[in-house]
Amino acid sequence: MSDVISLADRRPPVCYTVRIVHRWDDSLEVLVEDIASDERSRASAADAMRRAADLIEHGSPEDVKR
Repeated sequence: MSDVISLADRRPPVCYTVRIVHRWDDSLEVLVEDIASDERSRASAADAMRRAADLIEHGSPEDVKR
């Protein structure tokens, strides 16, 4: 019987660049580079940004769990 292989161990992480322009009138401009245009990729990036915002606000990785 063969062993189960975790795909997460074999796949490289997804890396993209997020540029946020926060204007004085409190409006935001968000540019995400190197992201696929499909709905799943956008949802995954949005989830990552929410979790990143929690890390920035709380300053501790233990505060943000999946």
